[in-house]
Amino acid sequence: MFIPMLPEVYDEPFNDGEYIFEPKIDGHRLIYSHLNRTTRLYSRFNQDITRLYPELYHLAVDEDIVLDGEVAAVNAATGLIDYECVEERLRLRNRREIIRRSERHPVNYIVFDILYYKGRDLRGRR
Repeated sequence: MFIPMLPEVYDEPFNDGEYIFEPKIDGHRLIYSHLNRTTRLYSRFNQDITRLYPELYHLAVDEDIVLDGEVAAVNAATGLIDYECVEERLRLRNRREIIRRSERHPVNYIVFDILYYKGRDLRGRR
């Protein structure tokens, strides 16, 4: 399976005009794998968490693909990222409750990288 790079800790903030910075998405890392018409979702620790996000495993994907990204939820009232909503979902075990939450508070999947597409491992490409 494809394991994403983990974040690193630095003593000082990194700031350089040669780089473009993006806002922090306060969610959790997710590998989306659609291979041989089967979709699986994996945590950054390679745990199969497909059952936790039914709203994600029915995306309109026809080709074999593996994506690296982040799951996040948006608070409908404030428009801000709601980390607690995603954390709560990770703790759910009851199938009915998972489905109820996915309908009332669906998550978003923000893609960072395409790791694999149509039989080609893209991780070494630039």
